[in-house]
Amino acid sequence: MRYLFIPLLLSLLLIVLYEGIFGYTERKMFKGLNNGSERFAEDLKVYFFKGDVLNWIFKGKKADFSNPSLIRVYKFFARRVGRYLILQSDKADIDRIRRKAYLSGNVILRFKKGGNLVEVETDFATLDFAKELVYGSGKVVVKELGKTLIGRGFRYNMKTGSFIILRDVETLIGTP
Repeated sequence: MRYLFIPLLLSLLLIVLYEGIFGYTERKMFKGLNNGSERFAEDLKVYFFKGDVLNWIFKGKKADFSNPSLIRVYKFFARRVGRYLILQSDKADIDRIRRKAYLSGNVILRFKKGGNLVEVETDFATLDFAKELVYGSGKVVVKELGKTLIGRGFRYNMKTGSFIILRDVETLIGTP
């Protein structure tokens, strides 16, 4: 009888400890949602669907949910599913009401045009989910097939895949 009592007691102790640790972790995770003291997430990965179809995958090193209508993501990465389109930036402010993401700091846009990889570098860009556009008004550097184009302002249409530099275009051929 005594040999059955010790394993039973140890099993009961393990169950109580597990429930206590799990309950503490669960309370800590949801604390920010209940009283507003913790509003950050780290190593974030979010899947966006349009209907039943996966449309975007977003990643970030850290996200700030202090303002529910404007989510700030640091070390932002976005990939459009179904079309080769990648966006990266140091910071992104995602406006849930206007359905836009405002990217800033080392913004890189990569897409394919006629099977060739095009890389666009700028400091600021706007990703408009409703109109399916990516655009910016500052300095832009575009690299494609050994050519470098420099200009001001750009617009990329995600529906058609068309890209345009808006003004002050300079072409540098044979640059790295």
